[in-house]
Amino acid sequence: MKKEKVDILIDKLILNEISELELTQLEAAISESPKIRNEINFRKDINKSMEYLGNEDLRKLLNRIHEEEIEGKTAPKKHHWKIPLFFLFALGIALLIYQFTKPVKISSHLVYAEYFSPYPSSEERGEDEAKLIQGFKAHYSDKNYQKALDQIKPILNTQNNEMKLMAGICALESDDFHLSTQLFNDILSTKDYYFQDHANWYLALTYLKQDKIKEAITILTQLKNNPKADHHKQAMELLKKIR
Repeated sequence: MKKEKVDILIDKLILNEISELELTQLEAAISESPKIRNEINFRKDINKSMEYLGNEDLRKLLNRIHEEEIEGKTAPKKHHWKIPLFFLFALGIALLIYQFTKPVKISSHLVYAEYFSPYPSSEERGEDEAKLIQGFKAHYSDKNYQKALDQIKPILNTQNNEMKLMAGICALESDDFHLSTQLFNDILSTKDYYFQDHANWYLALTYLKQDKIKEAITILTQLKNNPKADHHKQAMELLKKIR
């Protein structure tokens, strides 16, 4: 939209003479150029200053002119120069008001410095993860299962089946049956041949520790019926004791 047209719409808005169609046009212009809103606020400040000063000072000026020229109290003088001078004064006041009331723009460089931090390289992330895994394995070897579990939890979702199996055993020994059951089932869902029997065995122990004998027997029977399964012999012995 041309600047002349925008100026006309702004004037009508200030004077409360704008129609709904013209208001829609002005809002569309503001969406295209947000600076127009600043122009509107500036003109509103001028208008308020004019009203504030005009209501009092202009009335006094006109009364004085009336007294001097109409009532003949003093010799007639030309006062036409006073009116434009008054408006210049009002404009100056409006500019001062605008300077003190306009929003303070925060330096983009300061905001940038406050929020910027470099994205850690894969090497750095790898080093942090390696430290957690190293601590986890050390605690696991020392049978400090709760400490080991606390160490691995932050990165547990990204670990392979071996680490999940070890973490599940830590959860089992720490009586966190919900987590141990979840981890062993996660391993089983991957159909990883190497870890499937181990996951079944420790899942059976998880049920056993909770006195869920039927669930434990179901899994142990699967291991018993497969002579090639890991924990086959242990499953046979355990079934004899709990049946």
